[in-house]
Amino acid sequence: MQEIHDQLLHIFNPPTCYIALVDNREDVVEFPCVLENHQRINRQSIPLGDQDSLVAWVVSNNVPFATGNWLADEKPVPGILGEGSPCSVICVPMRLHGEVLGAISIQSDAPEAFDAADFQTLTAVAAHVTVIIKNARLYSQTRELVDRGAHDYQTAVALRQAIAVISTTLQADTVVNHLLLALRNVVSYHNAFAFLLDEHELKLVSSRDFYDRLLPIGVEEAETAWRDHPLVQSILRKEELIRIDDVRTDERWQTVPHLENTRSWMGVPLKAGGVLLGILIFDSQIASAFDQRVEWLASTLAAHASVAIQNAMLFQQTEQQLAELSTLYQASATMTANLDQDFVLQTVVSEMVRALQVDSCTIFVWDEDLQKLYPAAHKNQVYIKTLGQENDAGMTGLGTIDNLSSQVVVQRVFETHQIEQIADSESLSEDAAELLHAAGLQAVILVPLVRRNKVLGLLALGDVAEQRTYSPGQLRLAQNLAGQAAVAIEHAHLFGQAQRRIEELSTFHEIVLRLNEPLKLNVVLDTITESALKLIPATNLHIFLYDSETQAFSKGSALWRDGRRTAAVPKLRPAGTGLTATVVQEGRPIVINDAPKHPFFQSKPASEWGICAIAGFPLKYGEKIIGAFTATYLYPHTFSEDELLLLNLLAEQAAVAIRNASSFAESQRRLRDMSALVDMAKQVTGNLKLQSVLQTTVRILQGLMNARASTITMLTDDGVGLIVKAAVGINPEFMNARMELGESISGVVVQNAEMVYIRDSYSDPDFLFFDEVVRSLLVVPLIVRDKPVGTLTIDSDRPHAFTESDTQLMTIAAAQVSVAIANARLFEELEDRAAELAVAYDELKESDRLKDELVQNVSHELRTPLTFVKGYVDLLMDGDKGLLTPEQQEYLQIVSDKTDDITRIIEDIITLQRIDSGNLQLEVMPMADLLKTAVVNHRLVADKRGLSITHTIPEGTMGLVRIDKGRINQVLDNLIGNAFKFSPDGGMIHLSMAENENEVLVSVLDEGIGMPPEKHQRIFERFYQIDGSSRRRFGGTGIGLAIVKRIIDAHDGKIWVESEINKGSAFFFTLPIVKQDIAEQVPNLP
Repeated sequence: MQEIHDQLLHIFNPPTCYIALVDNREDVVEFPCVLENHQRINRQSIPLGDQDSLVAWVVSNNVPFATGNWLADEKPVPGILGEGSPCSVICVPMRLHGEVLGAISIQSDAPEAFDAADFQTLTAVAAHVTVIIKNARLYSQTRELVDRGAHDYQTAVALRQAIAVISTTLQADTVVNHLLLALRNVVSYHNAFAFLLDEHELKLVSSRDFYDRLLPIGVEEAETAWRDHPLVQSILRKEELIRIDDVRTDERWQTVPHLENTRSWMGVPLKAGGVLLGILIFDSQIASAFDQRVEWLASTLAAHASVAIQNAMLFQQTEQQLAELSTLYQASATMTANLDQDFVLQTVVSEMVRALQVDSCTIFVWDEDLQKLYPAAHKNQVYIKTLGQENDAGMTGLGTIDNLSSQVVVQRVFETHQIEQIADSESLSEDAAELLHAAGLQAVILVPLVRRNKVLGLLALGDVAEQRTYSPGQLRLAQNLAGQAAVAIEHAHLFGQAQRRIEELSTFHEIVLRLNEPLKLNVVLDTITESALKLIPATNLHIFLYDSETQAFSKGSALWRDGRRTAAVPKLRPAGTGLTATVVQEGRPIVINDAPKHPFFQSKPASEWGICAIAGFPLKYGEKIIGAFTATYLYPHTFSEDELLLLNLLAEQAAVAIRNASSFAESQRRLRDMSALVDMAKQVTGNLKLQSVLQTTVRILQGLMNARASTITMLTDDGVGLIVKAAVGINPEFMNARMELGESISGVVVQNAEMVYIRDSYSDPDFLFFDEVVRSLLVVPLIVRDKPVGTLTIDSDRPHAFTESDTQLMTIAAAQVSVAIANARLFEELEDRAAELAVAYDELKESDRLKDELVQNVSHELRTPLTFVKGYVDLLMDGDKGLLTPEQQEYLQIVSDKTDDITRIIEDIITLQRIDSGNLQLEVMPMADLLKTAVVNHRLVADKRGLSITHTIPEGTMGLVRIDKGRINQVLDNLIGNAFKFSPDGGMIHLSMAENENEVLVSVLDEGIGMPPEKHQRIFERFYQIDGSSRRRFGGTGIGLAIVKRIIDAHDGKIWVESEINKGSAFFFTLPIVKQDIAEQVPNLP
């Protein structure tokens, strides 16, 4: 081409000359030879469709162009090649048989530099040059075809050799490595990757560049980059080859780290038998580096490699299955030959460590009672590389985690019955990462031990250093061995269950023999609880006896695992809604395996017992329920069918033993009671002192009948009333109390001459409370000469306290006492008359003294007619009788105030006389509300006096009491008023309240002057003042605290003071608390 160019210069000698050739593949015009202003230069190619270039126009239109004045003449395009402004231009196309191969152009700065001959000559030269160029191109194409044929032959040989090498191995990894090595013999590439699918996830098996060097991108980085790449996803989805000639023009391309210079790219699916096995990827840094020939070569190589890979996989699976079968056979043979669970499970973990080469293997067994997993067998590799020492003896992995069952991953395995495989990675969930970190592992597999659709435990495989994933075959082996372990656990459990059953039956036989012995009731009850704790691992056992007639629980027995015999609940309510009460009410067993969620244990006291599982069984003799038997666990436990069967049998035997012991105890009691009656008869019939006879009788009967109190009432002389003549166990103030015949139970007994037994005073609307604590009452008439002369009474604070046997004994005792009374009366008749005169005289003196004292106190305060004085003072102060001077007004105000003081004194005296329990208007209400109201009502007065008043009431404390609201408010007002009176400026008055199961305690504390200890009792006496100076300084009549004490006494409460001089005073009073079952019946309580 350069030679042709030189000839043109020789012929025309132009300043500018160039030859242009068309490249149809790139659609450009190239300039192999250019002379511009007599200088050889290199010019870049231009697009074939360039509308601003003359040469592009000539070639495109196959038309020559010539001009002697470029600037003046009309031209087809605005531009021309070269610098400056040439005037003369000739540009002719080089064409052959209608094909334009290029153009030749000569140019000059001089106008009209070329003529028609030059044009003809240049056209002829262009024709000859066209032929030369065409021949040269044909020669080049022929040579290229020859070279390509040789290359194709070499490629075919290389392809055949590569296929032969690939097919010689049965190792999938080796096949893939051979594939990449063979690929470089048939395809020129820069980087190549081979991925295989493992559980639907691409795993990088091999990667290298064209020179068989490892790539800078890591395995995990490459897997992450390619796994989600749009091109790879498209191949996985369509299973078709993808070729990209220039990735820069393909919107699917995403740059891969370390492969930023990639231009051409190809991905080939590895398929065999219609199954996608993986993907082959290779690239080039040259655009359009791969064509259809490369596609065919890569597809052919990939197809043969896919078949080899599939064969290798099948071979590996066969070998793995043979190994699994061998392992399973050995493990099964060992397991079936031994029923020792520990030995069998240790065999499983040893086989797992050997077969899978894991760092540690642990079998955890689920404990139904404790509701947790415990390690039953463990095996480490004898040598763990990361530890660098033998470590077979110690526990590693999940066995080091406390409360493994609380881990979320473990709970998921139990719920789904599915294997969980975890390996440390950035995408790991928080729960899985926590489990690996706690166990000190890099990878773990959890296999549930499932038998009959129930998870018996867990098989855990752990790797300390390697982030390992397990193949399907390995998982299958682990699952099969886990199944064998589950069978072993079940067999061992059944064998142990049979052994326990033999031991239980033997123990139960011994228990039955012992219970059939004639034992005391308490011994029988203790024997039952002791025996039950031998049979089951309960925390404690309780027996409560039950009287179906009285519907009341009586004494029982309790035994804790640590030997304690203290009952968890001192007293049960038969009408309650608890487990024991429900068992006796419904007469059937109740089993609760999850007590914290059961309605019986939702109250605060019940939840504080900490019960996890509990079962209750009725003690039945025939159809009669005589008690209840409970077994309690303070740790998670599930009652098994065998355990419940055993406890039911024990409850049946216990009921028979209790009945026998009760009958024996009853006969023993009758013998003892009769002996006691004989002794009592000797004592009372040999005594001629009536009071001594009566007192001896009530004392003996109280102990004999286990009564709260025993009393004897005698008819009054006029025969219309009864007087308490002897008593034990009652309030002393009731001694010698008189009652009318129609106003008491004793009066009814005397009138009808018949015994009365009130089993429950709360359920008897006609019962008149002599003492509110009395729940059951037995009254027998005392008959002398066929006439009732009094009554003999026993009572109890328990309902249904007395039996039919007790009524018979009381009848006999009453007869004996009646005889003794008749004898003693005859002897003491004269002495009684003399004593009566003395008593009457003393009573008269005491009455006169009290009258004088009252008159003296009242008359001292009421010297003038108060009404008269008060009326006239108010009249004068109102100004109706004339205006008063300020001084007169002040004097009259003093008189009015003192008159008011005297009036209050009178009211206090009247109040003091009126207060007793008979005229109180009682209602149930929270003491806490009264206390809060009192503080609020007195706060304004306290602020005016420069004092502060506060209160403390524990949260949730109500203090339910049955009170006369007005009277108790009077008590609070009086105590707070005293505190105000005796407190210094800036002092603090504090009220507080507390409660226990029996009473409510209220206190009023001040920072006043205090008082000496010897005055603590006397301040509650009427009209008592501490001393003269205090009376003058603080005023008062000394009646207020006497009224307070009278009100508290009327409510069956107590009041006292604690004080020291100059250290303030603290007044305390208590009120009986209302029982919960009564409080529940009162409406409108908060």
